[in-house]
Amino acid sequence: MGTTNTRASGAGDAAADAFIERLAPLGLTAKKMFGGHSLFSEGAMFGMVTSAGDLAFKADDATKTRYEAAGSERKGRMPYWRVPDAVLADEAELLAWGREAVGVAHAAKK
Repeated sequence: MGTTNTRASGAGDAAADAFIERLAPLGLTAKKMFGGHSLFSEGAMFGMVTSAGDLAFKADDATKTRYEAAGSERKGRMPYWRVPDAVLADEAELLAWGREAVGVAHAAKK
């Protein structure tokens, strides 16, 4: 995992490690950035783990409605939305939402 000159809390680091392990089937890489960790798939940033330990995935106009319907919050003005607790509790669902976020990230790079 790459690093930059940022600081993340111990709780954020532990949460990032756990999420990175759970999302490993997506073939991700991670870097410490923005006080947390950024998650990448083949150079496209598809998610982040905040310094508070929250997981957020990239969404677009078509996919953000699922996050809104689940009561999720957008991370500032960025196109990243907090992953709902029900999704975090289900490994298959977490990977499905992660794959969707990878697709959104790759589409945005085109």
